[in-house]
Amino acid sequence: MWSVKAYFETHYTIQSTQLINILILIIMKKVLFMMATLACVVLTGCQPQEQSQLDFADVEGKAVVQGYVYIDKGYIRDGANYVVKSLPAEGCAVLVKVPYSKYDADAAAGNKFFEGVCDANGFYSIEVPVGQAAITGVSVYTRPIVDKYYDLINGAIVEKDASYPEASASVELECGKIYTAANIYVQKGVESPIMTRSQVVKLNGLVKEQYEQQEYISGSLETKAGQRKVSQKVELAVTLTNSQYPTEKIVYNITTDLDGKYDLSANLYDTWNVANTTVKVETKAYLASVTHYYQEKNLYYGTWTERSQNVSGYYDSKTTSKYLSAGDLLIGTKINDIVLIFTPDKNNNTIYGIGNYDVDYDDNYNRIYKSVNPLGW
Repeated sequence: MWSVKAYFETHYTIQSTQLINILILIIMKKVLFMMATLACVVLTGCQPQEQSQLDFADVEGKAVVQGYVYIDKGYIRDGANYVVKSLPAEGCAVLVKVPYSKYDADAAAGNKFFEGVCDANGFYSIEVPVGQAAITGVSVYTRPIVDKYYDLINGAIVEKDASYPEASASVELECGKIYTAANIYVQKGVESPIMTRSQVVKLNGLVKEQYEQQEYISGSLETKAGQRKVSQKVELAVTLTNSQYPTEKIVYNITTDLDGKYDLSANLYDTWNVANTTVKVETKAYLASVTHYYQEKNLYYGTWTERSQNVSGYYDSKTTSKYLSAGDLLIGTKINDIVLIFTPDKNNNTIYGIGNYDVDYDDNYNRIYKSVNPLGW
């Protein structure tokens, strides 16, 4: 700064050196201010700017998620049989989903996805950035796909396109470790159109009960077997089968009305030939009672008097079948009537007149009870 001082001493006549020193001080302050300002600008440009989103390249730690994916391919022939098999899902895309918040608590909502593909064995391996803290709640899942599915339809294997929705598993990740997720099994999510059942055949029928009845014939009272409407609603199982597809069947569980009548609109598989279809109707057994008629002898007069008793028991199950025809699709068909047979509870009933020696005879071997026994007890 000596040159500044010399400049003033040379060009100006100043009596006091004090004034010169003041001017020098002012100039030096301005120079220092300019230098400080320049330094601040340089330093500011070197500072890292705040990131608008997470930079996963800065996450130095890594973890590996691996596992196997299997896909339900349906029925595969195994010798003489068909078995359901799941095969390796070759080419299936697998995603690992990690919420942004697992990396930065202040991060915006959303997820980071890391993707891999299954090899011929269904195996996948995906590398995921992991910091010092372990990451929990990580989802591993497959992308939805469309693939071939082999269905067993009416006894035959049918190939069809099926959609497979995503399937998933969960893992926890820690830096430097390999995690094997649980096996993922991808299941088909649609039903084959070939399984549609738009053929409709209308069925109807009648269920009756056998019972004992009395009526006058030519002036004489006679006891005989008769048929009546049911004493209660009867449960039925209606089964339809087709001889061309012996492994397939359609079952309806229905109930008669109080008159024993039933009606059913049965939906058959579209692949079935109606002429090869059989309908089987089976009743379910139920408890009931009937009136039993017998005669009691007056040993003194030798005459017989009409008597009756209530006998408890059950109506057993019974089956009837019918082959359908093509015309049944047009006008429907009536199933053969079912007449239920009554079975008495002989353990809890003393039934008179049916030939039980201990009941029908007295100690002197005289028969005192008899009946026509029309139901053959």
